[in-house]
Amino acid sequence: PHSKRTTSVIGFSSLKEEWPFSEAVPCRWNNLSFHHLFLLSPSCPVNLLARDILCSLNVTMMMSSSHCLLHRNHNKENIDHPLTRTLLDSLPSSLWSTGPTDMGLITVDPVRITLREGAVPVYRAQYPLTPQQVSGIEKTIHGLLGAGVLTPTHSSWNTPINPVPKAGKPDYRMVHDLRAINKLVVPTDYATPNPYTMLNAISSEHKFFTCIDLANAFFSVPLHNDSQIIFAFTYKGQQFTYRRLPMGFIDSPLIFNHILRQNLKNLSLPAGVCFLQYVDDLLLAAPDSESIMIATDALLTHLAQGGFKVSKDKLQIGRPRVAFLAGYKPFYRIQY
Repeated sequence: PHSKRTTSVIGFSSLKEEWPFSEAVPCRWNNLSFHHLFLLSPSCPVNLLARDILCSLNVTMMMSSSHCLLHRNHNKENIDHPLTRTLLDSLPSSLWSTGPTDMGLITVDPVRITLREGAVPVYRAQYPLTPQQVSGIEKTIHGLLGAGVLTPTHSSWNTPINPVPKAGKPDYRMVHDLRAINKLVVPTDYATPNPYTMLNAISSEHKFFTCIDLANAFFSVPLHNDSQIIFAFTYKGQQFTYRRLPMGFIDSPLIFNHILRQNLKNLSLPAGVCFLQYVDDLLLAAPDSESIMIATDALLTHLAQGGFKVSKDKLQIGRPRVAFLAGYKPFYRIQY
């Protein structure tokens, strides 16, 4: 049976034709189960296995006079599930982050920072920056202002920024030295997640995995008006401060980890699927390919509805092997 979807094709006749796709057909390759829409040609006298599905499965075809051999390259296990593109196209475009200054805004009570008793404003003057440092973060500053993350201010608090060059790129990353502020903050009582303990939940029965990286995660959390003033800094003689949870603040990872965990409490996943969260890195593990795609769809849909943003180019979907917490560094709350 035909679906309503068609595509334009130019064949050997050099004439443009509209060919229909089939309805979703159940397919199975070894232990990989999925559905695929095949292109239907009314004029083709024989059945042709579509090139798109061969590419999706990472399969090569070897022909001989007696048989046809299909070989899948199992060394390339970083290939996403064949239905990844269909899944991503079905999700709201608002879910995808378009760049370093494109972040979500989640519906949550603004975070209020509690200072230690007797804390007084700290003013650390901005030290001189090179012309390259100043120009290197100008685009970032303007982008964060436009996104509502930064706002101009006049504050008795001030701590310096120190732009650092990005590895292999001409751009600079804005680093804010908040050590003086971190010393004055009452520690949050949220638990520090332990990834080694979490990973014990994954068993040999889990064969397929999805890894999701949330984009600009801390900047999606609103900061209470009363707490914004303490994060002021100076750029080109003008003071700015954050309206969202800043990077470099000692409790940002714990606060975000807690908020996201609360948000995901009502997430419903198929039986047998394991879900792990470490701050803004998310992992799904499932026993079969069908379950991993259902779980991935459910999680991404939930994130979109919650106002989060996802890095589309960092997604790893329905793979037999993924890189999770590849750059993991444990964070500890230092007591001053």
